[in-house]
Amino acid sequence: MTKLDQLLTKLTTSPVAAQQPANPHNAPQTQLETGIKPKRERRPRVGPAAPTPGSEARAHAEAWLQSIREWHVKSSQAIVVGDGPARSNIGRMQVVGIGSYGGPPGGAFVLQKLSTPIGWLSERAVGETITRSKQPCLERLRKGGGPSTLIDDRGGWRSDREMALTCAAALLTLAAELGDGQAQHHLEVVRRVASTSS
Repeated sequence: MTKLDQLLTKLTTSPVAAQQPANPHNAPQTQLETGIKPKRERRPRVGPAAPTPGSEARAHAEAWLQSIREWHVKSSQAIVVGDGPARSNIGRMQVVGIGSYGGPPGGAFVLQKLSTPIGWLSERAVGETITRSKQPCLERLRKGGGPSTLIDDRGGWRSDREMALTCAAALLTLAAELGDGQAQHHLEVVRRVASTSS
């Protein structure tokens, strides 16, 4: 046996060589062969988590925030036609477009409607309700400012939680005043969350 053969025999019978497979394609794959536990496979969630009262209130307030912030308005024209007989005491001066000489009163007017989570509402009514509320958050949102969202990337309240809860309460109060039937329930949830986080 030559020195080279002795060296090869020594290398192949050493404990280090015994641990490493000679051919990487035939490497052991099971836990029994390697002694190492395989990493757990992450399984994707089957469906979304069940909504909680807090997450529903957050989502409802967020819908109102986006509605007020975007302020998407459409115009609709309404025609009013009088249904009574022509008035005999009408003078010759008439405002153009408002009735006809001696005929029943009539005319046309334009309604501005704002898109909200509960449908199209009068822009003027929403604007007046915001002004009456004297909530700085609502005024900023109406002008396109204020927070862009109340929700963080994980689905919870944004990092400035106190501001988010204050704004959510203002939005849900506005929604309740405008006739949103669910807003009052969500407002109570937001107030409970705010009182526990103080």
